[in-house]
Amino acid sequence: MKIREITLEDAGKFVDLIKQVESESDFMLMEPGERNLTVEQQVKRLEGMKKSHNSTIFLAEKDDELIGYLIAIGGTAKRDKHSVYLVIGILKQYRGLGIGTKLFQQLDVWANEKQIHRLELTVIQRNESAIALYRKMGFEIEGTKKHSVKIGAEYLNENYMAKLLPTSEESEKSLLKGMEGVFVPVNNPDVSAKWYEEVLGFTLVYQEEEAAVLRISGESQTVVCLVRTVNHQPMKFPENDFGVGKYYNFIPEDFEKTYERLVEKGVKVNQIDREGNTRFFTFYDPDGNPLGVCG
Repeated sequence: MKIREITLEDAGKFVDLIKQVESESDFMLMEPGERNLTVEQQVKRLEGMKKSHNSTIFLAEKDDELIGYLIAIGGTAKRDKHSVYLVIGILKQYRGLGIGTKLFQQLDVWANEKQIHRLELTVIQRNESAIALYRKMGFEIEGTKKHSVKIGAEYLNENYMAKLLPTSEESEKSLLKGMEGVFVPVNNPDVSAKWYEEVLGFTLVYQEEEAAVLRISGESQTVVCLVRTVNHQPMKFPENDFGVGKYYNFIPEDFEKTYERLVEKGVKVNQIDREGNTRFFTFYDPDGNPLGVCG
């Protein structure tokens, strides 16, 4: 499977792809069979996009067949050329396989090259899997469009979601702006994700065969990604004179209660240590990975 930008030669297949996605989805704007789009019309749209620096379409392709798309439509006025509106669609049989993630990753590369500052989209609030993907890719909910879509006899709300990319000035000041996530090697992401949910109270955001992404809490922007590894070995920090033996420290709501709850749940937990005014301890996930708590 590969991700690439669209060409004029893709117009016919792309029209068919859009219509098929809309026929399979409960959450697209157009109902099945409602869209009247010819290949000739699509060619003209693509020709217009090629003349624009801030609009494009990325395609997901497998075995010479189109299976997904991400449309980026840039503003046309001077005051909103930095902003791009997004529409994504993936064939039903290929959803949940990480294709959406790959499309957004390619979009980020393109947007940074084009000095795009704002990425935005709307999503029906009931579409939880899509919202989870957008959150994973750094989008935040900005507001609600009440009763903006009518499906059957029911009026549904949509979320406004957006992601701000660093401006060129910000990029010059700092290459990095925060910690998006940490990666933990595991034998089985599905099994480990259940432990992180049930024992630590994390919230599952996104899952596929090779990885599971969980949010630590509603207040935290950092996610934990459990990655399936071959011939798994628990994480081991290199020997050092500083005394650190783990890669990650989590911040608890209540230090003592967190320690007690882990012990009650049968988690392997080391004793509490102290360095100055900071207390910390190490506990272990089902794969033997050492994780820390400090407070």
